[in-house]
Amino acid sequence: MSKAPLLSFEKNNYYYGKLLTVRDFQLEQQYGVAKQRLINRLVIGSGVVSGLQVDKVGGRGIRITPGVAIDGNGAEIVVSREVVQSDIKELAGYPLEGEGNKTVYLALRYEECTREPIPALANTSGCQEICEANRIVETFKAELTPTPPAAEPDLHDLLDESTVLYQGTKLKLERIVPRFVSPQDSFEVTVRLTALQPIASTESFELQLHDTVPELFSYLKHEMLQFFPGAAAAGTVWKKTYTIRAGGQTGSGVIAGQLSVYDNGSRTVIDAAGSTVEIIGDEELQRKIVELAFGRLDESGASEEENGRVIIAAITIDGEGLITNIDESSRSYVYNNRLLGRLTALGGSLHGKLPGHAVSHQHGGSDPINVDNLPGELADPQKVMVYTDGDNYVKAKRFSFSGSGVTVEQAGDDHVNVNIAASGGGSGGGPHAASHQAGGSDPINVTGMPGVLKEPQKISVWGRKEDGSSFGMQANAIFIDGVEVKDAEGSAYVNIPKHEVITGSVLFENLGTNVIYKSYPINVDAKGKAIVFYFEAGDGVVTANDFSGFQAWADFKPGTNYMIIYSRHIKEGQRLTWRVRYYLIPATTDLGEVGSGTIMN
Repeated sequence: MSKAPLLSFEKNNYYYGKLLTVRDFQLEQQYGVAKQRLINRLVIGSGVVSGLQVDKVGGRGIRITPGVAIDGNGAEIVVSREVVQSDIKELAGYPLEGEGNKTVYLALRYEECTREPIPALANTSGCQEICEANRIVETFKAELTPTPPAAEPDLHDLLDESTVLYQGTKLKLERIVPRFVSPQDSFEVTVRLTALQPIASTESFELQLHDTVPELFSYLKHEMLQFFPGAAAAGTVWKKTYTIRAGGQTGSGVIAGQLSVYDNGSRTVIDAAGSTVEIIGDEELQRKIVELAFGRLDESGASEEENGRVIIAAITIDGEGLITNIDESSRSYVYNNRLLGRLTALGGSLHGKLPGHAVSHQHGGSDPINVDNLPGELADPQKVMVYTDGDNYVKAKRFSFSGSGVTVEQAGDDHVNVNIAASGGGSGGGPHAASHQAGGSDPINVTGMPGVLKEPQKISVWGRKEDGSSFGMQANAIFIDGVEVKDAEGSAYVNIPKHEVITGSVLFENLGTNVIYKSYPINVDAKGKAIVFYFEAGDGVVTANDFSGFQAWADFKPGTNYMIIYSRHIKEGQRLTWRVRYYLIPATTDLGEVGSGTIMN
């Protein structure tokens, strides 16, 4: 439907002796044209009426077949013959900037062109001749625009009601419900959270809604209405839904609740605004829909310029200006009465409609029926096929579960829970349980199985020997020395201690023979660690290649966190520079203490 404003009409009033001027005849034409366009845009609609197919010609050209369209202002656009544009770059609106693929929309616009210029009388000197057009031809203009067509209005936008539950500087929370439902209808309630501004990763938000439904409704499916919005751009949307069913009586009820909002360290609990849902009969529902659809004018504020454009195709152009794709799915259509009549007749003769199926089904027919998304429950038990081993099967109207430990309970309005208890050695545990308890080797897939297995299960452990060969064994448990294992809420926490080796170096520069030098204090806890020294040169350190005459030792005081390294060399008559690299290694295995004795005096 057009969004052009409504205007009052003005027409000529004729009487004997009235002087008719150009203005009067123009008004006469405008009156008829404006009335026709009003009917076009408000009754018929806008879009393609027929034809106007778009094909590619060569690499850059397009072809438009003859056809008719009505724009948003109600003007008829008639393409009376095939039109070929060899290069779309010549069309108005072609994108001249940017690189890479582009999508533009081919549109038609109503246009008038003058024809047959002839001399006309004018209030000028008799020596000047002025020409005026004798005819005006209604034609069209093809152009390109980067703006896609506006989305068609959805009836759900009229039938749904959105209630703002919370709106802060960065977030808005809404509850969306249908305004009207029929008795016993099932419907969804949507809770939508929208980011009004960008949310940084350092910010913390939590919104939790607890909705309550009135007695006229009952829950079918419910989930936690809790949001933890993290880093997100403005316009990001998060949704949660739950399903409820209307009762069998007409009336209205209010869905309300309580909302808890945590905003960067501050928590607020507020009463959420209510959303009203009416339960009305089918005939009343149709009347309400009609009232909503026709009780208001479209008020998007679109200009006459925007309404005067009918988009007939989306064209994709690559970086070199070549057409790579033409898509006509973006166009809208105007359905004429003949097509609507044929569609209505076709709908009445479609195969599989409910009345025909109901007749055959009640008389024992075997035609299948798809009950996916079918609301409510079947009145009578239905036949099902039950397969056993191989291709053996039986037809049945119900299942009977037997054996010890089988229980059946109603687990909600829409399903039944059958619980088959695990066997404790008696019957009823199933063939797998029997063979498994008797030491059977048949595998069992425990993926997704809740709880913990009662007995340790056999696992295969593979390793590699020092000679490179592999070996394996089956075991019920795995033991690892030096590893701590804890129970972390049903999960096993394995802690493997870190054995860090601490290293560093001390530079001793230009030392003479048998001169003992010491390092500056080194801030490290050396208690309980083995100390190993390594003499090295390089990186500008000048020294002898033979370190056989070098010595180093360490000293650290108990109760302190530092040590000192001493070093000297016994190379006669030389002054040398060298580096002592130290390693502090924690003990991993303690073999205990042994005594000592004298072997030589």
